[in-house]
Amino acid sequence: MAATPRTRQIYRLTSLITLLALATIFLLATPATATTGTTGTAICNGIDTVHYQPALTNQPQDVTNDVNIAWNLCTSTSHPEVTSGRSTAKLHLSARSCTQLLAPSTLTLTITWNTGQASTYTSTYNASVVGAVYTVTGIGTVTDGLFTGQTITTNFTGPAVDILLCTAGLGTVSKVDLVGTLAILPV
Repeated sequence: MAATPRTRQIYRLTSLITLLALATIFLLATPATATTGTTGTAICNGIDTVHYQPALTNQPQDVTNDVNIAWNLCTSTSHPEVTSGRSTAKLHLSARSCTQLLAPSTLTLTITWNTGQASTYTSTYNASVVGAVYTVTGIGTVTDGLFTGQTITTNFTGPAVDILLCTAGLGTVSKVDLVGTLAILPV
């Protein structure tokens, strides 16, 4: 079946939005580095992949949410042996839709560092879509393990095309890919 001119136009628009979102992400996601005099306890780059099963739609349904964050290029003024880490979680969520990707949320995660040590933290996250870019920022506290009592902030960005199509009732969200940074700072 041949694509209609309208279908080709939607495909081109979706491709353009995706390219613009990816270009924006690469411009916004600068590598985290430590400099002389940095008072932060740890700074890392991160890649966050979130899978939804079944895919989110604009209608609420029960879903399983798999979170997988790789923390890389970490530098720490107080623990120089910390160079990378990983956070994973499998969450079972009731009555979730793609519109809730833009709602504030609270989540507790654990980072397992390359040293075998761990940091458990609870953060409040806020999300937004500007243009074709999805941004998720979080702020919280390390509640257990390495860096206990320190403030933790995260900032992730990724393409918002699937989210925009889903909230308009024109698609689903099965996966969200984000890049960003983490900072663990003294209180």
